[in-house]
Amino acid sequence: MQCNVAPVVTLNTQRRMSRDVCDLIRWTIYPTLEDAPNVLQYPAVLRGFSHSLWFLDHSFQESDKDGSKTNADEASMVVELVQYALRQGFCDVAVLTPYLGQLVVLRNELNTKHVWTELGEKDEEDVLELDTHSVGDDTKPPYRMAMKSLKNCVKLATVDNFQGNEAELVIVSTVRSNARGSVGFLKILNRVNVMLSRAKHGRPHEQHHISWGIY
Repeated sequence: MQCNVAPVVTLNTQRRMSRDVCDLIRWTIYPTLEDAPNVLQYPAVLRGFSHSLWFLDHSFQESDKDGSKTNADEASMVVELVQYALRQGFCDVAVLTPYLGQLVVLRNELNTKHVWTELGEKDEEDVLELDTHSVGDDTKPPYRMAMKSLKNCVKLATVDNFQGNEAELVIVSTVRSNARGSVGFLKILNRVNVMLSRAKHGRPHEQHHISWGIY
């Protein structure tokens, strides 16, 4: 019986992220990862911001909604940050969150502010199923917008469904915030890797000072 073993290739050089963003996974997952020359040309500071990478700390508690985790106060912070980024002229913005429930909260609030959201096919299917099982909420915007303004539209996705994608500016809503310091499935390294490595130039994270200690 012959056993065929497929070759394993490890990423040694990255060509997507700025050095500051790449350091997030270089320090935790890929210690030997090197930067290609093109990323050295990225701006050290994003227009309208003081840094290319930053964390926003808060103490707003998470909630359970339809079997998923949500954090409405954090979502409001994210929406304000998205609106600010769009005013600075960013046209390639992605908002990521590990939880489908939080994605729905973000979608609703962004659409209320007339920021249209572009969802991937899998997230659209999951959101539609979640909406179908939600009752008593007649104010919910439609999960898919028929018309989008290219200057006022952001990509919105769960972390798992954004693999292989990227954006100039990525905003991450981690959601988890509780007295126990529990982060649930955010302990899984490959999920953390995707969450941290999608931005080309900049990345703000909404975090809670208790839960973020896992990283």
